[in-house]
Amino acid sequence: MKNMSPKSAYFYKQPFAILRASLDTLKNHPIILIPLTTLAFIQLIFLEILYFIPQYPTNAFFAPMITRIWGEQYMHYPFNFQLLPQLFNYVQMPINILLGSFLTAMSINAVIKINGGENVCFKKIQKEIFKQYVHLVIAVFLAFLVMILFSKGYDLLYNRALLIRSTSGKFFMIKEIITLGRSFFYFFANVITTTLFAYILPVIIIEKRNFFSALWINFKTLFSALFSTFIIVLIPSLLFIPIFLMQIALSKDFLSAEWTLGVLICKVLIMLIINTITYTGLTITYLSKKEEAV
Repeated sequence: MKNMSPKSAYFYKQPFAILRASLDTLKNHPIILIPLTTLAFIQLIFLEILYFIPQYPTNAFFAPMITRIWGEQYMHYPFNFQLLPQLFNYVQMPINILLGSFLTAMSINAVIKINGGENVCFKKIQKEIFKQYVHLVIAVFLAFLVMILFSKGYDLLYNRALLIRSTSGKFFMIKEIITLGRSFFYFFANVITTTLFAYILPVIIIEKRNFFSALWINFKTLFSALFSTFIIVLIPSLLFIPIFLMQIALSKDFLSAEWTLGVLICKVLIMLIINTITYTGLTITYLSKKEEAV
């Protein structure tokens, strides 16, 4: 590899070396950050709009809908902060599928250009990515669908745990683990889902394959370096743990409701860092495996 050359055979099976190469690449070529930084900026704009829903003029548009679905109290403090994360999740989903897929692909393509010793021109990259846009959207939508299935399965378990009336003993402990561990479950579900579809975006972009062909190559690549891929996804994701701890603190009223906004802002910024490191590392991994196979 020209800019991220492997120092030994089977470089793609050395996750910590890959992560170091990822960080070095981002340090030397911060231009890779531009697409996902743009995505984070757009998300923060929508978060700001949602935050001001209880105030004029946004309340004139949103108040009837929120009052009808959730109740009039959610237009007032502190219930508006309780609803804010849910509304933001609803907004993030289409943004991440329709726009996030495109911008993530642009960052991946920038890594590919740098690896090939080419100049990064986002105008040119946009044209290249647009040709694969439908396949990228389908791939990201499938990952979201799997994540939703994980979430629905856990929600059933969570609702069952809430029915436990014990205040001590093993059943109470089970209830506490399930209810307090909700955020950590979503964390590991996200890590597993990202690992499962780790290479599908790089394959679509590098190989110019359709969704089904890319999915097959993704699984072949994944199972040839399963542990390495899991570590590449897991290590950057650990940056998200402070967010989980703050979410637990909010749920137990250890933090005031106003902290909700700060937690959501931190969540967007940390996801920017995690996704950039992860997809840079995964792209380097795929390119390394591809070159070693030649």
